[in-house]
Amino acid sequence: MQPPWNTPVPLMCCGPTSSSITARSSSHSTSRAPSASTNGPNALSDGRGGGSDGSAAQPVACGVALWTNAGKTYAFVAENKAGIAVIDVTNPAAPAYVKVFPPFEEQEEGQIGAAEGTGLAVKVMGDYVMLGYGTFGVVVYRISDLIAPVPEGVDPLNIWDRMNGTFDYRPKAVSEFRIEEIPGYEYVEQLDGSAQGLAIEQAGGRTAIWVAYGVGLARVEYTDPQKPVLLQWIDMTGTVLSVHHADGRVYVASSRGGLWILK
Repeated sequence: MQPPWNTPVPLMCCGPTSSSITARSSSHSTSRAPSASTNGPNALSDGRGGGSDGSAAQPVACGVALWTNAGKTYAFVAENKAGIAVIDVTNPAAPAYVKVFPPFEEQEEGQIGAAEGTGLAVKVMGDYVMLGYGTFGVVVYRISDLIAPVPEGVDPLNIWDRMNGTFDYRPKAVSEFRIEEIPGYEYVEQLDGSAQGLAIEQAGGRTAIWVAYGVGLARVEYTDPQKPVLLQWIDMTGTVLSVHHADGRVYVASSRGGLWILK
C-alpha cells in the first residue's frame, strides 16, 4: 500500500486581508465549420444565436488546454453552458470544431440528459482531459474519444438530440468526481461550490488534481483516472477562483486574502 502524500500546510498569504484555513484528510473513493471571425483574427464564432438554455448561446470560453500528436493540434475549451468544445487548431488560420457538448447526466426513468452546470476549467493529463464542470464536479474523458470525428452529416455543434433523444454522439466520461456525494461534504454544493480551477500535481509515479471549488480546495488522486480518490479538503474563507501547483507548492487565488501559498 502506498504511503500517504505529505499534507500541505499554509506557508504564507499575500493580500489585503488574512484568512484562516482548515485542512481535513479523507480516503473516501468516488469513483459545422465555424463561421467567419467576429472578435479578431481567426476567432471562432459557431453561429449559435443567444438562446437562454445554454445550447443556443454564443460561445463563452472559460478555459483552454492544447494537445498535439502526430502533427495535429487540438484545443479543448471549457465553454461555459455549452460544456466542452473540441477544436482542431492544426491550421491556426482555419480552426474547425470537432464537437461541442455538455456531459451526460442520468435523469428520471433512465433518461439521459445534460448535466446542469458550466464548463469552467480544463487540463490535459497524459491521454486524458479533465473538465471542471461547475457544481457537477470534475469529469474525465479520453482524448481519443474527444477527437474522434462525428458521423458524416452530423453537425459538430449538435451531436445529440436534446428534445427527443433520437441520437446521441457524446463521448462517455471515464470518471466523474462529485465531492458533494461524499458523506460530510454535502455542504459544498449547498454553498454553490463550483469546480472552477484545476492544477496537476505529480510525484513518485502518482498524480493528483487540485480543484478550486469556490468554497474550498480539494486534492484528488487521479493515478488511475477511472478511480478518483479524495485525499484532502481545505476549507477557505472567500471564493477560491484559481489554483496552480509548482515546485512542491500550491498557489491559490482567493477573493479574500489574495494569494495563498501552501507547502
